Amino acid sequence: LWSDTEVASANSLFRVDAISLLDYSDENPEEPHGPQPPITETTLFPNGGFETWDEFSYEYPTNYGFNANMLEALSGGQTMNVQKTTNAQHGNYALKLINQSTSSDFDFGFIMNVNGNDGDPSTWLGGFPIQGRPTGISGYYQYSESTRDSGMIIVGFNKNGQVLHTYMLPLKGQMTSFTPFDFTFDPPLAEDPDSMVLGFSSTSHMEGGAWPGCELLIDNLSIKGLTTQPVGMNGDFEAWQTETRVSPNGWSYNQWQEGSFTRTNEATEGQWAVCLTTTLEENDQEEGLIAVGSSITNGYWDDEFDKQRGGVAFSNTKDTLIFQYKYLPANTDDRGMVVLDFMRDGESIWNLTMGLKATPTYQKAQLPINLYQYTWMPRPDSLVVTFRSSHWENSDTVFAGSRLWIDDIHFTSEFYLPPPYNPNAPNPPVPNGSFEAWKTTNYVTPVNYPYTTDKQMQPWLGLDPFVE
Repeated sequence: LWSDTEVASANSLFRVDAISLLDYSDENPEEPHGPQPPITETTLFPNGGFETWDEFSYEYPTNYGFNANMLEALSGGQTMNVQKTTNAQHGNYALKLINQSTSSDFDFGFIMNVNGNDGDPSTWLGGFPIQGRPTGISGYYQYSESTRDSGMIIVGFNKNGQVLHTYMLPLKGQMTSFTPFDFTFDPPLAEDPDSMVLGFSSTSHMEGGAWPGCELLIDNLSIKGLTTQPVGMNGDFEAWQTETRVSPNGWSYNQWQEGSFTRTNEATEGQWAVCLTTTLEENDQEEGLIAVGSSITNGYWDDEFDKQRGGVAFSNTKDTLIFQYKYLPANTDDRGMVVLDFMRDGESIWNLTMGLKATPTYQKAQLPINLYQYTWMPRPDSLVVTFRSSHWENSDTVFAGSRLWIDDIHFTSEFYLPPPYNPNAPNPPVPNGSFEAWKTTNYVTPVNYPYTTDKQMQPWLGLDPFVE
């Protein structure tokens, strides 16, 4: 070794011959952490062009667009906790809300005429226009549980963009036939509102704990103290509308805010692409609104085990993810994001992140994958890919409205054709690996090996040859 400078190392002799290349094995017990060659196999990215979509239709009472069915559809489920029933107290239909497990986070039925904003009444603004000063609400209901749960009426009143008061009115007791209810608002309103929020829930445990199987039926509503009922209230639930939601097959998205995710024909390949939009949400930590980036992923989060799941089958250690995107940030400091989470046996082993800069037209982006460089890393078995319309740290309201279009996602390995395997073909020869060819100058050196100790030392030290 170059570090062996002791006198005892003098006269050491090293003989070498017949150098050749051998097939690589990653199971060498003498070198378990040695360099690993890159592995590339043909790998497809399912529905990377967003051409395959699942369509799902659901019903809800007209003018109550924020409801459990909508959230279930956005989550990719088909369990409808808001139903139209012919068991009516008046007219042809009544509203039926059910407590049952769904694909969304809501295991109960509810409807509202405004966006619920994570359950914070201080943000429930707008609703039905109203004239006069309401004094109460009346109607008819049925409920299937007497002690462990109850239904709920939510009535809120606003004026000039400010909340005047919100009333939470329970519907208790087991009622097997339509039973009248009649509530007087307490405390009474101190002034005339200009709009009314109205909603119903099949549970009073909206933060969790809805009793399974409970059913609430509502019909024939009336707001007391008014000359005319609010326009659009649909208090007899005779008017229903059907909504059709589309979701890209193999993908899920995290935002149920209206407009955060859309299918678009602004595509670079095929017919469709996706567009993600950063929206405003109520701040859970403090009063006010925050911007929240919309995201789409081919994986999902397992709440039970607190782990990432899903993704595309992927075992390459060398590859490149390629996609087309365009990005219109609401603020020049914003960036779109793409995150790759490499998985092995359900555990994350590595991740890569790339920011996406503003571009008004589609640009090709490439994210190299070179896992083979990390000798300690096991080979992945799946890959979760996530796109996001804003950087997760950009929560100021100025970032709301950033839009990210994504299309034509694929791996370079999609077009990889490995050479045909020939078990009889020898490995590439090492030139003059047997040292049979030599040349002579004022010293001898093997062909193709010009750099020797003789060349460097013999001419100016006058020593005997070191290489023979």
